[in-house]
Parts: sequence; C-alpha cells; structure tokens
Amino acid sequence: MSLDDRDKALLGGGLIVLVSALVGVLTLLLGIRRWLRARRLLAHGTAVTAVVVDNKQRTSGENGTRFVPVVRFHTREGQEVRTALEDLAGRRSHVTGTEYTIFYDPRHPSRAAVPGRQHGPLAKSVVSGLVLLGFSFFVYRVLRSILEANPGP
Repeated sequence: MSLDDRDKALLGGGLIVLVSALVGVLTLLLGIRRWLRARRLLAHGTAVTAVVVDNKQRTSGENGTRFVPVVRFHTREGQEVRTALEDLAGRRSHVTGTEYTIFYDPRHPSRAAVPGRQHGPLAKSVVSGLVLLGFSFFVYRVLRSILEANPGP
C-alpha cells in the first residue's frame, strides 16, 4: 500500500500535532511540579542564611551564558552544605560573599529554594506549554479543514 502526497502531508501534520501537544503538556507539568516542590520547601523547610562562594556557568544557544550562584550554609546539626541556587540563575555573575535567606529540606539539605523566586520559572513553563498546545491545536484545525475540503477517495 503506497501513500499519496495528501496522505503523507496529513501523516506529517498529525505527527507535528502529536509531538507539539506532548511537549506542551510535559512543559506545563514539569513547571507546575517544580513550583509545587518549591512551595512545599518554603512551607516546611528550614530557613537559614547562605553565602555565595562561587558561580556555575551554564551556556545554552538561545539564552547565552547564565550564572548560577553556589552557596554555602550550615544546617541546624552543623553540617556544611554547598549547593547551587537555580532560582537565582541570571546573566550576571553573583558577587562572592552575598548573603541570601534560603529554605532547605532537612532530609536533603542540598535541596534549597529562595523565597519569592518561583513565579518566573512557572510563568515561563506555563506560557511555553500553552504556546505549544495552541500551535498543535492550530495545526490540527488546518489538517481537519484540509480533510473536510478534500475528503479523498
């Protein structure tokens, strides 16, 4: 059985709809999951003052170089912890010695969050996910109108 050009185009379009919808839903779910984890950490974690001791550089093609501060703090039990604060990633290097109030998970002290920094990543995830879902819906509607206009054999 051979596919004609119309069927190939519809198959390709259907694949685009499926992939963009799946990526959109995953983007939404991962963003919401990250936000809920941070909220839970801020509600039940332990507050402590952390000091910037270094910066990690992350390079991506579309965003350029991003700097993630590495902080050091001591748990209530006296354990020294060094962790990167992804919530504070930015285009500028963070000054060594800068202090931040953070909340950490006593069971996993390297999991830390900065109060007031959860809405930016959530908004980006929601917008990205909705754009992808909107795109997949648009392509679906175009494919459906093509099918209605040209029902085929």
